[in-house]
Amino acid sequence: MSKIKLGKKLDQKTKKALTISNGTPVYLYKFIPNKLNSISHYLFINKFDSIREVGRYLSISQSTVSRYLKSGDLFKNNFKFSYTLL
Repeated sequence: MSKIKLGKKLDQKTKKALTISNGTPVYLYKFIPNKLNSISHYLFINKFDSIREVGRYLSISQSTVSRYLKSGDLFKNNFKFSYTLL
């Protein structure tokens, strides 16, 4: 079986389907501080199909994205990663 598949390349549609089925969805938000009344909020930026896609978007490693996802901390005091919609 592996010899049959050797050298064959997947098209972009198939790659995207594999990413969606195997990846962990991640929501990216920008932190917007409000200095007037101390109530801050998050601005939704994009939903990504995998941790790797977020890393590529921000030019950081996927382990960094994963670490901030698990901790819930802000990345560079600017971005929030979440597994769910806020």
